[in-house]
Amino acid sequence: MTLGDLLARAALRRPDAEAVVDGRRRLSYAELDARATAVAQGFARLGVAAGDRVLLVLRNRLEHVIAYWALQKLGGVAVPVNFRLAANELRYLLTDSGARLALFEDSTSTPVLEAASGTPTDLVFVDLHVLGLSRRSRQAGLRGTPGDPLGPSGRRGQRRAARRVRRGRAGRRQR
Repeated sequence: MTLGDLLARAALRRPDAEAVVDGRRRLSYAELDARATAVAQGFARLGVAAGDRVLLVLRNRLEHVIAYWALQKLGGVAVPVNFRLAANELRYLLTDSGARLALFEDSTSTPVLEAASGTPTDLVFVDLHVLGLSRRSRQAGLRGTPGDPLGPSGRRGQRRAARRVRRGRAGRRQR
């Protein structure tokens, strides 16, 4: 039994019970399980597999919880870090952990982009206001073309947005 399995069991036992409260945003166990499953599928489309490490450089918010549980369902390894870390500290964690991917947000973008420069780690920017998943090239700043959504946000048909920032070198990281 895995932690992902435990979430699925909780969703079956008490589907309507509150699992997460983030200000005015609330998720039941059934909603959390559904979102974590959708985001796990999004991670898989990005090439994250069982055993891969994903750095979570997010504030204490709903998206952090969903990403954590998505990784548990996928068999990935969540590497949550303090969102206040400086670029040199984040760079150490990126290289030492061997993270395949790092999730970050507006408030952590400056140190994460600086820390990831020259590393093989792919970056995913999590945003509440942009629709869909866009692939981004770090060579040309944050320009890119729209792609598939990482996962649904739930309420009122809105989608949680994420933009992928890719390495400026040819090819993908070798596993």
